[in-house]
Amino acid sequence: MKKTASANPFTQQTKIQEAELFIGRRAALDQLLQLLRSMQNVSLIGARRIGKSSLLYHLFLTGHGGLREETVIAYTDFRGVRDENSFWNCLCKALGKPGDKLSDFEAALNAHGRVVFCFDEFERVMQHFPSSSGLFDTLRSLAQDDNLALLVATQHPLDELARTEGVTPSIFFSIFRPVELGLFTPEEAAKFIATRFADAEAQITANETDRVLQLAGRFPFFLQLACYRLFEVKAGRATEWEREFARDARPHLEYLWTRLKPSERALLRRVAEFGGSQQADMLDDLARRGLVVPMQDLQGRRGWQLFSQTFEDYVWNPPTQSWRDHWWRFGKTVRRWFKGGKIGAGPAGEIQFERPGEKPKSTDK
Repeated sequence: MKKTASANPFTQQTKIQEAELFIGRRAALDQLLQLLRSMQNVSLIGARRIGKSSLLYHLFLTGHGGLREETVIAYTDFRGVRDENSFWNCLCKALGKPGDKLSDFEAALNAHGRVVFCFDEFERVMQHFPSSSGLFDTLRSLAQDDNLALLVATQHPLDELARTEGVTPSIFFSIFRPVELGLFTPEEAAKFIATRFADAEAQITANETDRVLQLAGRFPFFLQLACYRLFEVKAGRATEWEREFARDARPHLEYLWTRLKPSERALLRRVAEFGGSQQADMLDDLARRGLVVPMQDLQGRRGWQLFSQTFEDYVWNPPTQSWRDHWWRFGKTVRRWFKGGKIGAGPAGEIQFERPGEKPKSTDK
């Protein structure tokens, strides 16, 4: 690529708001449209930054072609919601009507006929209404009408969120058909990289694409971060991208890590060290959330691996939070020593392992 001050096409770190920039997710869109066509309520579940908001907003922009002609699609992410009045005002505004009461919202619904309402960042609502189920029972009653369907996006299943946030149980949390949003498919990830670079009239080699996918995996947000840093090198504004990407990714990986259960962290450590083949139910759940992917070694044995090399590096060296973490890291050192080779110190004081026939790994770039 010619070194110019080309605009970086990978700066979007919030939801995609232009339909032409949206790539992939065809299977998820088809599934959502099929359910919403019959006005079923849907719970879209996916990890933070995996693309839920972009998918909902794309449906808001383009979904009318897949639904009945008279259907209105509305979208809100509940910014500024503090109490019931601001909640109803948020919904009324999304329908282009004034008001801050339930009766105002019902009048707005009646004025539109069939409405599919996309509720993004629904955790914000659950955090502001932890002690009463009145609002959720009202929403359940509204969503039983054939002229209103709710599409609710959250990081975790609604019933699990209700328990976490201390919300009084309500039938509302059981009226949804769950749809899980995971990683890009391999084809979608490759298309994302190739299309974005091509749109910016930039070239990317097959080796560079493979390296991006190795470091970032097929997780859309981390792909965006990695491609941003690589593009900066190609535009002549930087000389190195892998280390910068790892630095950018670390706080987001830390967010994912700190919100895992201790048992899930322990399992991810075992996957990083041995390749997970046990506890299939928990691994299936982690796979649905995009944290592990299936793999097969050269001998044809099946197992699991973490979604990217950068995530694996983080899992090997997370912030030490408890005495269990200390013992795990000590145990990791002992296990590697017993596998053969010798242990030494690197230039920065880190532990290095030299197995038979290997040279110590250099930390120089």
